[in-house]
Amino acid sequence: MLKKLHQCQWNIYKPPVHFQILSSLLLFSKPSSSVSAAMLHHNQDQDQDQDHQLRTFAFGRFVGPRPRLYPPAELDRKISQFLLSHVLAGKKSFKDLHSLICQIVQHEGPASAPSICELLLSNFQGWDSNIVVWDMLAFAYSKFELVQDALFVLAKMKDLNLRASIQTYNSLLYNLRHTDIMWDVHNEIKDSRTPENEYTNSILIHGLCEQSRLQDAVSFLQISEGKDTGLSVVSFNTIMTRFHGRSLRVQK
Repeated sequence: MLKKLHQCQWNIYKPPVHFQILSSLLLFSKPSSSVSAAMLHHNQDQDQDQDHQLRTFAFGRFVGPRPRLYPPAELDRKISQFLLSHVLAGKKSFKDLHSLICQIVQHEGPASAPSICELLLSNFQGWDSNIVVWDMLAFAYSKFELVQDALFVLAKMKDLNLRASIQTYNSLLYNLRHTDIMWDVHNEIKDSRTPENEYTNSILIHGLCEQSRLQDAVSFLQISEGKDTGLSVVSFNTIMTRFHGRSLRVQK
């Protein structure tokens, strides 16, 4: 079941993105804000603002570094990439969008979320496809197990009133299943009223079992019984397997 998590909507797509699609920009509905090639900036007030945003999201320990300044040529290339990502999102070309965002995240690497978020805020605020692009960005960071970056993006999304998809939340829950922070993510899912699915509860139960909190897993299973999200057989089997393993250790 857990292997299916990463196949839930944003499927991996290997073929390269064709940048010829930029020629279709004239057909794309122009947003209220214009694209600016201004250099990224950052000051002490923004540092404090980022700290506040993360703490209100219950992830104050994951404050990211300052956004780095891109050289003008690299900044123009980044803007072009995200310009294309908005075109793809507007056309609902989700496979190509996923491929492009993953390429960006792989190239930028860890601790790049502050710079990428600053670029999006400075150049694409108010665009119609923002929610798709931001959500895909958070999902990509989580997919590559860059948890701190994913949390940073989600904090920014919350500040912009952009709701992440359950696929993104589930991916992050899976990466955090060994920690108590998974409950912070789950609370955020409930607070944002994002519809959960069967994978959500299964990941939580799996996480409790991974943390050797079998009684909590059983209690959560009982509380979740009868909910619309349902529980898969995998969740029940996970608990039974853990109980069986513990019994064998006690007998030895």
